[in-house]
Amino acid sequence: MPPDLTIVFINYNSAGLLDRALESLRAAEPESHLETLVVDNGSRDRTELAAVCRRRGARLLLLARNVGYGAAFNRGYKHAKGRYVAVANPDLVFSMPA
Repeated sequence: MPPDLTIVFINYNSAGLLDRALESLRAAEPESHLETLVVDNGSRDRTELAAVCRRRGARLLLLARNVGYGAAFNRGYKHAKGRYVAVANPDLVFSMPA
């Protein structure tokens, strides 16, 4: 069964921020049926990014160069499996519902 929601994170040299965003997402919505997809927009060092994605259970799509925010999202959208698709920045911190 496909996930209800895919959240596409557009990343560029932001692995540390992305780690916090993905951690906060799982803490805020531990039972949700969602997919996280990280589109890397040509970051210089992808070693830490790959480790973050593995640790947080996110799929990683690597682009050869920085194609811009909108084009990176469009590439992620094509790979999304969710019924709905949302875009997010790596500096986003999710919180528990009230």
